[in-house]
Amino acid sequence: MKINNEQNHSARWGRNGADFGVPQLETIGFDHVKKALTLTEHYHKNCYEFVVMEKGRASWVVGEERYETRTGDVFHTLPNEKHRGSFNVIEPCRLWWVMLNVQQRDEDGRWLGLSRSEELSLLHLLQKVRRVTQPGTQAVRSLRRIKQTMEQGSNLPALNIRLALLDLLLSLTDIRERKHISPDLIQSMDCITCEMETRPEWNPQLHELAAIAKVSPSYFHHIFQEHKGLTPKGYMEYIKISEAAKLLKETEMSVTEIALRLGYSSSQHFATAFGRTMGQTPTRWRG
Repeated sequence: MKINNEQNHSARWGRNGADFGVPQLETIGFDHVKKALTLTEHYHKNCYEFVVMEKGRASWVVGEERYETRTGDVFHTLPNEKHRGSFNVIEPCRLWWVMLNVQQRDEDGRWLGLSRSEELSLLHLLQKVRRVTQPGTQAVRSLRRIKQTMEQGSNLPALNIRLALLDLLLSLTDIRERKHISPDLIQSMDCITCEMETRPEWNPQLHELAAIAKVSPSYFHHIFQEHKGLTPKGYMEYIKISEAAKLLKETEMSVTEIALRLGYSSSQHFATAFGRTMGQTPTRWRG
């Protein structure tokens, strides 16, 4: 992860696994992001990246798709896959990140100590893992175990680190099939999201959106999040804040004018929503 530690707005810890006899662990780190920090499009050569949310929320973009993560979620990208933070930033949060190189081998030619068949089976499962998963507290526990091993020492550091990494990977590969979504419902959701993007001032209620899709509100909320990676409210807020960030940088409109244009009831409401996402006020963002 290539977060810039701008003006001490992030407290960072990081280590290299090769120093402890695990060359596949290209890097492991922890960031306490105190204010929104720049994270532009990038990729990691030959590396899976796993981002584990310890506290807070962060949004990501891979290709044209947006994904929202909250406390307990794990976001991942495939080797060489370009990705970035939404708005090209990471919101205030606490997160861990792990980069595993699929080309690096142990001295005996193994990957994380696995036999060739075990390695292929695990990598095959990782190809099927959802972009955002909810493994619970296991992921954070595994990474804290690695950090403790690296900082406090161990009689068998490489073994401890490998076992913790395998615990993490296995917690993510508990594959559950997605619910089948009918083509008509997908078309309805695509039309709704297109309307959201065209009309950032829109403030639809959940029951209105469900009525358009001709399903119950609870079902629409669940399926929308399953299909888009964000709740309907979260997706609409993403559109609004994205447009606000652009207007603040590219126009001379006042904060109040932008708030009203985007359908907020007041400039205070807008500032609160903007700060929740960006970790700073609209005025500070404008610079």
